[in-house]
Amino acid sequence: MSQATRRAVTGYLGAALLSGGGALLAAACGPTGANQSASGSSAGSAQSGQAAQAPAKLTWWSRGTQEWNEMMMAVGQEYMRQSPKITLEYAFQPSSGYTDRIITAAASDTLPDVFHLNSQDAISLAAKGILQDVSGLLASEKKIKKSDFFPWAWLRAEKDGKTYAMPLKGTCNVMYVNQSLLEREGV
Repeated sequence: MSQATRRAVTGYLGAALLSGGGALLAAACGPTGANQSASGSSAGSAQSGQAAQAPAKLTWWSRGTQEWNEMMMAVGQEYMRQSPKITLEYAFQPSSGYTDRIITAAASDTLPDVFHLNSQDAISLAAKGILQDVSGLLASEKKIKKSDFFPWAWLRAEKDGKTYAMPLKGTCNVMYVNQSLLEREGV
């Protein structure tokens, strides 16, 4: 598979995985993604179209709990079911030291095609040249709209008009208080 086509498939896969996997699962091998480079421009040649139909193996890193990894693997299995010419090679990593492994893999040119990252690391990884601007891929994809997400979900992935990652989930923090304990203590 040509590098430009592989990047296009990787970009769409990343968007599909990070959006929950539903809308874009088949887009990577379809006419939208098949002849696009990482910048989103159309290659248009027969050779490029043939390359898009060739089998591809994409590496994918994630980290988290066993339940999280099982959920992400289910998303990946559905992606491969809908895109039979693409195989995902999973590597689930321990959370401890995960960002350091991403940086090391980038330095040794062994970075996976798709990886899960902590949102607070997106801009610093982009500044190191590890992440590329995916604004063009997101803009060209009709099924993913930034307006479908809470605006705050994009804050850690954007800088200077560029988008370096797509939100995966949001967390709502709550605090439970034992009122009777506080009252007993005079608080």
